[in-house]
Amino acid sequence: MQRLSWSPGRWLMVGLLAMMCAGAVVLYQPACTPRDEREQRFFACRIAWECTFDALSAACGAGLLTRDIRDGYSPAGRWVLWTLGELGALLYLTTAVQLARRFPQTYAGLPSGTAASAAASGGAKDRNARPAIPTRPLRAAWIGVAAGAFVLMQLLLTLGVYAAGRFICPQVNLAETAWLVGVAFASLGFVPQPVEAGTAAMLAAVGWVSALGWTVWLCLLPPLARRVVVIRGVLLLAAVYTLYLLAAGGLICVLETPRAAGQTSGFRVQGSVEPRTAAKVLHDEPSVGGRARRSLVLAVCAASAGIPTEPLQDPGVRDGTKAVLAGLLLVGGLGGSVTGGVRFLALLSAMLFALRFAARPNARALRSLGTAATTTNAATSGSSEAGARSVDWMAQLGARLLLLLLGLTLATALGLLVIENLTASRFQPAPSFADALLDGASAVCGGNLSGGVTAAVTGRNLVRGLGLGLDQYQAGMLWLMLAVLAGRLLPLWLLGQEARAPAPSMSHSESPE
Repeated sequence: MQRLSWSPGRWLMVGLLAMMCAGAVVLYQPACTPRDEREQRFFACRIAWECTFDALSAACGAGLLTRDIRDGYSPAGRWVLWTLGELGALLYLTTAVQLARRFPQTYAGLPSGTAASAAASGGAKDRNARPAIPTRPLRAAWIGVAAGAFVLMQLLLTLGVYAAGRFICPQVNLAETAWLVGVAFASLGFVPQPVEAGTAAMLAAVGWVSALGWTVWLCLLPPLARRVVVIRGVLLLAAVYTLYLLAAGGLICVLETPRAAGQTSGFRVQGSVEPRTAAKVLHDEPSVGGRARRSLVLAVCAASAGIPTEPLQDPGVRDGTKAVLAGLLLVGGLGGSVTGGVRFLALLSAMLFALRFAARPNARALRSLGTAATTTNAATSGSSEAGARSVDWMAQLGARLLLLLLGLTLATALGLLVIENLTASRFQPAPSFADALLDGASAVCGGNLSGGVTAAVTGRNLVRGLGLGLDQYQAGMLWLMLAVLAGRLLPLWLLGQEARAPAPSMSHSESPE
């Protein structure tokens, strides 16, 4: 009997589709989606589509829901969505670690025992010298370590937030705290709107910890972390990522400076935006400090948890702000997190490679450097050359990931604009490209930041009988579901393809002949 051998990406796809089907069946029950007899009679098909879409969105960590999380679902339904998101995040994390086990060259720059000993001995010849990367892939046990770190860190954050909340307000509920922390930590995106200032700050803190990833969390246990990463380098990367979030928050604060009355941008879907009195928009904040604080919270929540802490569908939100938020979603968190996007390290690698290529015309020569050494410091020079080729390979991989997700985001945005143009009523203002770009980035990279286009192409006003065609909402739902699934699967598929290719830094022997 032939053994069934599938790649981790295929198992991830099967798992996500299975969770979508099971979640749709459970969410369709009246105990999860409250509805009256009339709604059940006339909108049963619509409710089934909504449950299917929301189940897939939750399992993939996108957070774009067709039903309001507060009024459209009962507490049981919200916990079902939460469970789907947590299981999907764990499945995604374990799949990524399984793929990482297949190509140790992704950990370029980590010292191996032979290379380090050769360097320490003054560059003596060593026929077993290897480039400055691990000589063995990750053990299978590290899959359990990553999953355990994810669960343990979320549990610790839940208890910490609950203890702090009880100190401030004795009426804090443990179940509600666990639900909110889980939504932010697993980058699910859906929280009841509007978000209060204290809750938004808590979500930003939890999301920031989540975006750092399990490789940074392991630094709390140095003996364990040294077996996988260089602690100093990982902490430096975490610090640079934090500065990047601070810069993004400052840019949003500058873009949302108060403007003259009557200047607005964007569009409004009828019934999709709360009145301005319910949540003051960002550019109406009178103080610079308050606007900077809210901008920073918005940037951190967008990049890490995919949660909107401001009413982004308000017509006063600038298109530049929406473009920045789409970029934050596209980048995502660090490598060991469950957020979507290309990952911050891949972006830095691509940027550094582009700068090096522009500054040095002979940068391509790094690909043809020989690894055999002929001098007394052969092992040291061979390690440095192999390390340079590994960095070059990582930069190319980061560029491919960036182009892949950027192309998916642009294609999704253009598709949403086409569908909205075909299904919208004549009285509905047209969305801007920034609105569609924000929705496309949320679908592909995982987030619940929407400029209103998702509500426009999946709204109930597109159901048959209202003179707008036969269930036109299905086109928008299908397009977004394909984008959500592709954004979760294709990056890992690309990593799987690279794992099958020979390692560029280990394709030649490092020992002299």
